[in-house]
Amino acid sequence: AIETRRTKRTNRKAQMFLTLLSSLRYLLRQGLAVRGHGDDSEGNLSQLLKARAEDSIALQKWIKTGSYQSPEVLNELTNTIGAEVLREVLNGIKSSRWFSIIGDETRDISNSEQLSISIRWVDKDYSIHEDFIGMFKVPKTDAETLSLAIEDVLVRCVLPISQCRGQAYDGASNMAGPKSGVAARILQRQPTAIPVHCLCHCINLCLQDVSRKCKCIRDALDLVYELVGLIKYSPKREHLFTQYQLQDSPNIHRLKPLCPTRWTCRTGSINAVIENYAVLQQTLEEIAETCRDEYGRKAAGFQALMGKFSTFFGLKLAHVVFGASEQLSTTLQSKDTTAQDARLAVNLCKAFYDRQRDASAFQIFYQAVLLEANGKTEPPTLPRYSNPPKRINDGDANFRFATAEHYHRREYFEIMESLSGELDARFDQKGFHLAALVEATILDNCSGKSYPIPKEVQDLYSKDLNIDRLQTQLSMLPDLVKSYVLEGKQITKLLHQQQKELFQRCGVSSPT
Repeated sequence: AIETRRTKRTNRKAQMFLTLLSSLRYLLRQGLAVRGHGDDSEGNLSQLLKARAEDSIALQKWIKTGSYQSPEVLNELTNTIGAEVLREVLNGIKSSRWFSIIGDETRDISNSEQLSISIRWVDKDYSIHEDFIGMFKVPKTDAETLSLAIEDVLVRCVLPISQCRGQAYDGASNMAGPKSGVAARILQRQPTAIPVHCLCHCINLCLQDVSRKCKCIRDALDLVYELVGLIKYSPKREHLFTQYQLQDSPNIHRLKPLCPTRWTCRTGSINAVIENYAVLQQTLEEIAETCRDEYGRKAAGFQALMGKFSTFFGLKLAHVVFGASEQLSTTLQSKDTTAQDARLAVNLCKAFYDRQRDASAFQIFYQAVLLEANGKTEPPTLPRYSNPPKRINDGDANFRFATAEHYHRREYFEIMESLSGELDARFDQKGFHLAALVEATILDNCSGKSYPIPKEVQDLYSKDLNIDRLQTQLSMLPDLVKSYVLEGKQITKLLHQQQKELFQRCGVSSPT
């Protein structure tokens, strides 16, 4: 009888512990805090257990004992659950054989440098995964420290660096330096780990560089940032803006703050200012007249700026520039995007900018801006010219534009040419071209033209693949697709569904 009671008591405690564990797992899954501020009895875990105890008298009694509810025990359970989740993720990565590294460093709120590491891999069904491994504190962010940290994480995760087939970082010198950066150091240990500069980060850098060079774009972004800050960060001023907006156009978009890091997400903020241009002018006039503090003076200054045609022209030009890049960024952000998709998207974006580098395109744009600015701004005027100091004046007459249109034409073509050049420079990556070449080798052979495997691909993967067998298998691809009218990514999907054995016969379990 004593043994029976002991067994029942043990089983009951085990059941209560499992209830605690499931409640903790739920909070962790939803990203909710476990404990409260100061008093743990008011924390999310305690309240969740009390809610579940309403249907269980045994759980009510067990909660009062406080068993397994101390901060130390809960932290240990949290770490155990996290380790189990990571173990499951790593099991999937190991089964795929090949993987790629995605890394980035950042500073957290406690002023500590953290290295974020993710792994990109492909499962047996040819589905792409990008799994976050963790944040790892590093004492400094030089290339040697970061590369050693990445190698240490791979060792702890039992992921041999010899199976790494790709790297993706930002363009900082410590990460992408050609001689001693993190990518170069890992490439020395594993030559098949192709480094690629993050494509979305490339777009960000393009827009940053162009915005610094073009004054009208730079001034437009500064105005949007300051305007939204003036209106949004005061309930009184935002209420005033909302009242004018409801009277004028109740269906237009509300103001949005500029994203501080993702430049390609700024189109919505710029568009909101353009749509609310007249409403903002009314709001600023009211603030300038009623406020006698620094915000009233700021409002008067912004009102004067918005009355100039050059300000409206800069906003419209920024909207064109950022709108096209946002579409490109959306395409590149998908984890299912192929190298062909990325190259096509970049070429389309570049073609759009090149098409704007035309006199007729400028005339259409300029006339549309003139028409829309009518009644909102003053007529276009030339900026004030200042004579250079005599000590640097060589006596030649300074060049001056004949009309305001000629001046804005210069700004327009300057930014379009800069964008085209930046896209060419940022996406001219050896690693990206090599990845696209591997993909093109498969797609080109689908057309029945029987392209040979490029020498770069043979040299890179000679230890991974049976090249002769792969060439034979590639020559059989047209028989698979001859009854289909497919192009590009659709062919890739067909290969993924029906020809998994094609790669396996060549000695590859799953390509990355």
